[in-house]
Amino acid sequence: MDIKTVCRRHQAKIIATVGPASDKPELIAQMIREGATLFRINLSHSSKQEAIRLFKVIRDGSALAGQNVGIIADIPGPKLRVSGLTEPIVLKAGDQLCLVQEGCPSCDYPVDNAISLNYPEIIEDVNVTEFLFIDDGNIRLRAIDKESYYVLFEALNDGIVKPNKGVHLPRTHLRIGFPTQEDLDWVEFLCENDLCDFMALSYIRSVGDVQRIKEIIKEKKKNIFLIAKIEKHEAITHLEEIAQAAYGIMVARGDLGIELPLEDIPHIQKKIIRFCNQMGIPVITATQMLESMVESPTPTRAETADIANAILDGSDAVMLSAETAISRDPVQVIKTMRKIIEKTESHIDYQKLIDERSRFVQNDVSDAIANGASRIAKTINASCIVCLTSSGSTARRISKYRPQVPIYSMTNNANIINVCELMWGVIPLHVPLTDNVQESIAIAVKYLVDFHQAKKGDRIVFTLGLPMGVSGSTNLIQVLVVGS
Repeated sequence: MDIKTVCRRHQAKIIATVGPASDKPELIAQMIREGATLFRINLSHSSKQEAIRLFKVIRDGSALAGQNVGIIADIPGPKLRVSGLTEPIVLKAGDQLCLVQEGCPSCDYPVDNAISLNYPEIIEDVNVTEFLFIDDGNIRLRAIDKESYYVLFEALNDGIVKPNKGVHLPRTHLRIGFPTQEDLDWVEFLCENDLCDFMALSYIRSVGDVQRIKEIIKEKKKNIFLIAKIEKHEAITHLEEIAQAAYGIMVARGDLGIELPLEDIPHIQKKIIRFCNQMGIPVITATQMLESMVESPTPTRAETADIANAILDGSDAVMLSAETAISRDPVQVIKTMRKIIEKTESHIDYQKLIDERSRFVQNDVSDAIANGASRIAKTINASCIVCLTSSGSTARRISKYRPQVPIYSMTNNANIINVCELMWGVIPLHVPLTDNVQESIAIAVKYLVDFHQAKKGDRIVFTLGLPMGVSGSTNLIQVLVVGS
């Protein structure tokens, strides 16, 4: 891709969900030009044929824009839904509703209103005093009685129970877990068809959920990286192990806000982001960031502040869902997000940031090199940092320290280009490097000069590993003055 098309003013990355409002290559290209760097496919709403079509739309749009983008396939996970219901049920606060096993005779229910779930063992798992939330928590019920084939709930508010709506039981330990057979089918399908760069794993609860998918991908010999979505209370408890097993973390505030009290979400978001920043793990903040723009041409003041705070907290990327999938103007949504990010980043004290993050340098050569490169770039007023990499791992480590200059990740490994699109401040470039250090540095300098990203007298900080081309071997920093 042309380097001139990928040099951005914003450092935090923007993820856009593709849907009916944005599923044309021309729209994808416009969104990329306005600042989108990754695109998400929500497989909960896709057939396999539709998924193939959407992946092709994204790649075609990327080619039109002249810029690589990453693709995230969002695996559905064990989503509970209302079943056994043909007509809506109108509830008033205090009304009773039976949760029953499918196939039980209706005459055995203590009340007429009854629903089932798409999980046959649900009756065994639920206990009296636990809660049932339907339709993103719009309808809330509490269990007041239980028999072997039903649980009786009392409505806590007015609402209408509709078929196929999502269900949460925030205090119930469910035996159903990730991955379901449907999830495994999706993983196999995505690997076999080379459709994505990342898989986002929904409703995971432990590190074992992540490791199982990693093993499948490894067996398939694919370079697909995993993003663990934190949306269950169990996942927060096991955050450290999950983060170390996954490539990145997503703060999925929608379902998390149903699992936990809403007033807990802000500090949990900050806690997750802070931990990921310290570990150098890419972290995404998601859900309802510009929700009003599904219908409105402008965001609310609260949404603007929410995005700014996510950036100031340390998010590597921010994600849009319905805002780009079903909105009136997804391109305007991306433009609005980009402008908020740019303005927020212009007020960041990068020296303070690198000093704070330097407290968390790991006992690891590559991490020490990344920290050193970031500090040197600041001290000598370098024009950029260039990582000559085969895996992108050094670029990710440098991104952790938030240098104020562009981070160019140069590689001859085409598979890594799209993955680097998730990294804060990183501009990935496909460059024909060689196994010779000085030759590769000369190629990199010429590339930057030819595309007017460096000029005579500029100082460039290089990081690389010896021997060249060996993943994870970064052990060298070199400063070069262009034209000297």
